[in-house]
Amino acid sequence: MRKIFKLLGFLSAILCLFFVVAILAFYYLTRVGELRRYLVDEIEKQTELKAQVGGADIKIGWITGVVFQNVALTEADAAQPAITAARVTARVALQPLLRRQVIFYEIRLTRPTLRLVRDPAGRFPLLDKLLNLPFLKQQNSEFSFDLHSLKVDGGDFEVTDQ
Repeated sequence: MRKIFKLLGFLSAILCLFFVVAILAFYYLTRVGELRRYLVDEIEKQTELKAQVGGADIKIGWITGVVFQNVALTEADAAQPAITAARVTARVALQPLLRRQVIFYEIRLTRPTLRLVRDPAGRFPLLDKLLNLPFLKQQNSEFSFDLHSLKVDGGDFEVTDQ
């Protein structure tokens, strides 16, 4: 019985050490300003949308990830943003951090507002732009997405015809 407790203690210490190393690697490898600039530049370049992102911060704890405040995406000819969110949290997978990769696997939107305009063919051009971003499909880059879930906390949704 004593050997079992020693083994369980050793395994729990190894597990705790793994999580500490992964979290420290995430904090060390992620430069929030660089990540923020990269995402804004790529979204603007590849979708022709104007992206505005407030402050960004790293969260370490039960939810390890990057939090972006006051996010807004505006189409070129629109007077008001098509997508806004008070807060966007991108959760980060811990194991790939040891390979110097930051993989976002969950996005949480807090109080988002989505304004979609449907074209005469019944399609939503904004959604097509966002879903076909090339950097969402890249697997060899320093930042990649493997989105398993999208969680929305509150929000508003508006659809209009063109």
